[in-house]
Amino acid sequence: MSRLRKAIIVSLLIGVLGMIASLVPIGIGLEENIGLDLLFKLRGLRTPPSEVIIVSLDEATVDALQLHTDPEKWPRSLHANFTENLVQKGASVVVFDMMFHEQGPLEQDNLFAQAIRKAGNVVLCQGLQTKTVPLTDKLGRNKGELIIERLI
Repeated sequence: MSRLRKAIIVSLLIGVLGMIASLVPIGIGLEENIGLDLLFKLRGLRTPPSEVIIVSLDEATVDALQLHTDPEKWPRSLHANFTENLVQKGASVVVFDMMFHEQGPLEQDNLFAQAIRKAGNVVLCQGLQTKTVPLTDKLGRNKGELIIERLI
């Protein structure tokens, strides 16, 4: 068997195994928990462009600011102040790589919304929330499932 033919067969087998793995929960978990990390390790470190600044809060900062360990529970006024400070420092674009899918206190949400509106250069992420609903017949027997995806 030629080398090319072996390579094609191995590639097809890997592809089929990948497709099968993506259909079972274990395969999805492997992809989510290992796959992305592996790709970043294989790619190696890359120096970001000099005109890009990534700001992140580490555990020491969270402790110093006495913030909740879950970023979704941080007050929106913090994000509002952060946005205003970045704009004052000349940021051309501010991107929040986090979800704001749960409503916070109205006053806090309004402060953040005003800061976003005033800045005019803030990008927020969207995501899909998936919910699986079992489908049953009149006797309660499982007949399948309905997957509902909602844009958040």
